[in-house]
Amino acid sequence: MSTEKRPPGVMLYFAETRPLLALMSDEERGQILAAVFDYAEYDVKPELSARLSPVWPFFQQMVDRDAETYRKKCEKAAKAASARWEKKGEKG
Repeated sequence: MSTEKRPPGVMLYFAETRPLLALMSDEERGQILAAVFDYAEYDVKPELSARLSPVWPFFQQMVDRDAETYRKKCEKAAKAASARWEKKGEKG
């Protein structure tokens, strides 16, 4: 992810995350959740154990996909706001 405005949170989808989390201990779930938060909020790539490293790409893909959707939504809203201001200025 880039340094653009980040989403205010992350989505963890039942169908995608529950099967992965079911294979983890409580401690591993905590580690992966912390890794998701650090990556989504600060763009920090995690250093995970050999057991958790193989599942990280699935979580990273979810975060990246949602961040891109959020970026596009913000961009669309900014364009709409700009168009409104331009239109308001024409009436001026």
